[in-house]
Amino acid sequence: MDASQADEIKPHDPVWVWDGCWLPAVVADVLLEPGKTLFVVLEHGVSAPVSRTNVEPRNPGIRGADKPS
Repeated sequence: MDASQADEIKPHDPVWVWDGCWLPAVVADVLLEPGKTLFVVLEHGVSAPVSRTNVEPRNPGIRGADKPS
């Protein structure tokens, strides 16, 4: 993800998260640290910090058609 996309992602936004495969998730919070942004993502009831390079925006209305390759 490029920096402009990372700036657009806000809490409660649906996203794809890379964890060996792309999984649907929702952003619970955005944590800013010097030099990087971490998204804390709620994924099947589990939250974990995820690097912005492992997060892509998701549109749930198109039923997975936007899943990154």
